[in-house]
Amino acid sequence: MLPPKLPADVDPSDYDIDEWESLRPFLKSRGYRLITQRDAQAGAIQDGDEEMCEKWGGPPRDDDPLYHDLHNYAVFPGFQISNSQRVVFKIVDANKSPEAEIYSYLCETPAKTDPRNRVIPVLEIIELSPTHSMIVTEEWCLSWNDYNNIMETWDDFADFATQALEGLAFLHSHCIAHLDISDGNILVCQYAEDLPRTRPAYAFIDFGLSVRFSKSHAGPYTVTRNIATFEPPEMSKTIPYDPFKSDIWQMGQVLVHAARQCKLKLDSLQALISRMQHSDPDQRPTAEAALAVLITCAPERSIVDKIFIAEATDTTLFCLSPLLRTIVPMHTIPVRWLKL
Repeated sequence: MLPPKLPADVDPSDYDIDEWESLRPFLKSRGYRLITQRDAQAGAIQDGDEEMCEKWGGPPRDDDPLYHDLHNYAVFPGFQISNSQRVVFKIVDANKSPEAEIYSYLCETPAKTDPRNRVIPVLEIIELSPTHSMIVTEEWCLSWNDYNNIMETWDDFADFATQALEGLAFLHSHCIAHLDISDGNILVCQYAEDLPRTRPAYAFIDFGLSVRFSKSHAGPYTVTRNIATFEPPEMSKTIPYDPFKSDIWQMGQVLVHAARQCKLKLDSLQALISRMQHSDPDQRPTAEAALAVLITCAPERSIVDKIFIAEATDTTLFCLSPLLRTIVPMHTIPVRWLKL
């Protein structure tokens, strides 16, 4: 079944319920359905929301009105029919956003199987027209800072910071600069299959402002734009700047917010965050360097219970922290942590 023709001259964020209504038969043919008022009512019953529990009940039907409560109509929640998995549909215009191209690249091997990949899992990318694509991702929870109990201890913070810096290092290794790293663009999944239930997983979303350079690009890596939730001082529409170093500044801002949420004293982290947010971009560390420093800042008993030697090379000995779930250079680990 072919997709309906969507208005090419309208930005997807300016769509309304009618555009999504026209997509319902097409999405059903692909094994999906959009969320309806009946679905919202079922969720309200589960959550004890009496206002939503007045009219809708029973199994979903094709004529149920759609239900949308997100910030713009470029994004719509739904389900995979075969297993009732919650998903999110996002329509992007290739003329205005690199998002579909970047997600497509990240879905390929070896990027997809890289253990550092902390990008929201993509189920598929559907071409709606020569210019418009629909990205179908898993639906995770909201931003980590929407949950009061998810960032309470140093371990919680370290787990978040490790995954975030690990994911950022992964993106940068593939020549991708996010350029809009913020609290709202790192989602949380508390019950990820590959992690214990007590350890949430985190993932980057929203690559609408991102840029991907070719690996053959000789440099310099520069862009000119100044639209972001957190704007580092060098961001400019006219003066080129290094987007990878801007990512580091934005990540520093996110880490400040995370530390505040779990009421951490920034004593041991202040030097790292100050470097990440240095006014001179050339003085900022890389994501990998920041991750190594984070590990050395951690209290002994909170981060490393035991360190296992995982790999040796001619120049560097590496070790694996089971709690951090990452391989780090041996020389970055304080001797007092080596409980072999």
